[in-house]
Amino acid sequence: MIKQLPRIQIVQARAHATRRGARFLSAEDLIFLVRHDREKVNRLRTYLSWKEVRKHAKDSGGDAGGAVEVEALEDGADGAYHI
Repeated sequence: MIKQLPRIQIVQARAHATRRGARFLSAEDLIFLVRHDREKVNRLRTYLSWKEVRKHAKDSGGDAGGAVEVEALEDGADGAYHI
């Protein structure tokens, strides 16, 4: 999904990161852009959580016995999404 984001959305996310004072684009910037489309937010959160799982599995040597913890991504009471 990240690879398929239109260039304009990447530019907007980067502008948002710059306004926050960040030097790099983060997942929060992308989620902020698509926050009104619940389906896109859920797909992005799922993608990011599986990316993290794959990263931990690769770091642990990829053995089948290694446990990998997936961080729960919850909607906040204020409607914000927290990673």
